[in-house]
Amino acid sequence: MNAASENEIIGLIYDASMNAAVWQQVIDRIVEHTQSKAAILTAVDQMYSDYDFVYSNNLPAESILAYQDERISVIDMRLHAQKLLDVGVGEPEQFNLMHYAEMPGTDEYLFYERCMQPSGIGQFCAVLLEHGHSRWSVLGVHRAKDAPAFERKNVEFIQRISKHLRRGLQIHRQLSIVKQQNHSLQKLLDHMRTGVMLLDEQRSLTYSNQCAQNILQKYNLLSLDRFNRLIVPKHQQEKFDQLVNGIFINPVKAGREVGGVMAISDGVERSLMISVLPFNDSQNLTDTVMDTSEKHAAIFFTEVDRCYSLEKAYLKQMFGLARREMELCEYLVNGYSIEEIADTAKITLSTVRTYMKYIYAKTGCSSQTQLIHLLMGTTTNFEHIH
Repeated sequence: MNAASENEIIGLIYDASMNAAVWQQVIDRIVEHTQSKAAILTAVDQMYSDYDFVYSNNLPAESILAYQDERISVIDMRLHAQKLLDVGVGEPEQFNLMHYAEMPGTDEYLFYERCMQPSGIGQFCAVLLEHGHSRWSVLGVHRAKDAPAFERKNVEFIQRISKHLRRGLQIHRQLSIVKQQNHSLQKLLDHMRTGVMLLDEQRSLTYSNQCAQNILQKYNLLSLDRFNRLIVPKHQQEKFDQLVNGIFINPVKAGREVGGVMAISDGVERSLMISVLPFNDSQNLTDTVMDTSEKHAAIFFTEVDRCYSLEKAYLKQMFGLARREMELCEYLVNGYSIEEIADTAKITLSTVRTYMKYIYAKTGCSSQTQLIHLLMGTTTNFEHIH
C-alpha cells in the first residue's frame, strides 16, 4: 500500500459523489489496495430511491441476488448489524464467519450457503457508513475462507477512507434530492440547499450556487479579493489555505489529510461550517466557462444555527403524518419545547399535547427522545463529517 494510491482512491470517492458510475472504480481500487478477494458497497435510503445502489467486486451474481433477497437482508442485519452499531459509524469491525458452515438448519447456515459459499469468502472487514431510520450504508471487504485475517494496515486504511466515503455519500444524497427535476450537474448544484463553491488551483472562485451567493451576501466572514480568491477571517486564513492547497498537492506521506472540515468565525458573528473536498468532475458543468481541464476544490457551506428540515413526503408516506403534525415535528427536532411549540404555532398547549399523542401513535414512539431520534434519521441537511 502507498499514500499516492490511497489519495487516488479518495479522489475517486468524491468523483463518485457527483457521478454514481464511478463508485464501481472506487470498490475495485479498494480491493486492489487491500489485496482482498472481493468487496461490496451498499447504500439504501427509503426517502430517495435515486440514492440507492449496490456495487461489488468479484462477487458472483448468485451472491449478489442473495444479498438483495429480503429474507437474507433481514438475516444479515440481525446477525451483523448490531455488531457494527456497537463499534460505531466509521469504525471497521472484523468478522470470521466460517463457523456458520457448521450450523446446518440455522439462519447462520442459510447466510453461509446463499452468500458466502458461492463466493468462497470467509473473512470480512466491514464498516458502517450511515445509519438512520430510513438509511443504511455499509462497506464490506472480503477475503477467502482460508486467508489470514486483515492486517492492521488494512484495517487502518479502511478506517481512514470511511470518513471520505461518508462525506461522499452525503453529497450523493444531497444531489439525489433534486436529481429527478434537474438533469445537468450545474442545475443539481444550483438547486442544492447547501452552499457550494468551486475554487481553481489559484484559489479563485469559478462557480458558486445560489445558496453560497446568499451566504456571501449575508455574512462578513467571507469575501472575495480582486483576484476573485476566497478570503476568510485573518486568523483562520492559513488553516483554510492549507485545506484548499491539500486538494491540489498529492501528499506523499501516509495519513496526510485530503481536504477537511472547519468552522469559520470572527468570534462575534455566528459561525459557518465548511467542508473542503476534491472535485474533478467539472467537465459536467456544461453551462460554465471554467477550464474543465483543471482540478477544483469544492467548498460546502452551511450555517451553524440553520434549522433542521424533515423529509415530509417520506413522513407522510411512511407514517401517515398530516401537514400540521409534520410542522410540529420540525419544531421539536429543532429544539423547541412543548410550550415553545404552542407559542410559535399559535395553538394551545393542550392542542400540542393532543397532536403529540397522535404522532406517537402513528410513529410507534413511546417517548420524546425516541421520536427525536427517529426524526433525526429523516433530516435532509448536509453533515460536515470530521
